[in-house]
Amino acid sequence: MHRILAAIVATLLTLCASAHAQEWRRDGVAKCPPSKPTGEIFIARLALQSGDARHWLSADLAFAAKHSAEARGEAPWLRSFSEKSGPVRIYSSGKKLAFVVAVCPAQDCASQRAWVAFEPATGAYGITVMEGRNLREVIPGAHNTTLAEHQPLIADALQCAIQADS
Repeated sequence: MHRILAAIVATLLTLCASAHAQEWRRDGVAKCPPSKPTGEIFIARLALQSGDARHWLSADLAFAAKHSAEARGEAPWLRSFSEKSGPVRIYSSGKKLAFVVAVCPAQDCASQRAWVAFEPATGAYGITVMEGRNLREVIPGAHNTTLAEHQPLIADALQCAIQADS
């Protein structure tokens, strides 16, 4: 049931994205740099995904279940989005959409931060964690391996969000 609902939401978002692009631009659109990925990232103003990360985590059951399973070994601020978080944003590749949010501990956003991405249509999910100057990837089902990669849309959403926040 959740997958069907997620697919419907993703389809509606795709249809609405072009119609509401001008409205979202006022909310802060960032184009990804000319290198890969291509696309845009903008603040979500839609039902479950509007607001900050804590609201999204409590409102979107599919995302909450995926995040709970994959962020189990992470710091409390990342597991629960309990400290500082930005608005939920939509990354659009032009064909597909993913949601992405940045979170950090309240006292140390400069050197500790994470970006979490989720594609409702497929359930694809991933995290990039910044620890000092190092970036670490959290990839579903690929615990303790450096050879795994995020699914392409998730990788692009995370990279674009990181570049937009730089």
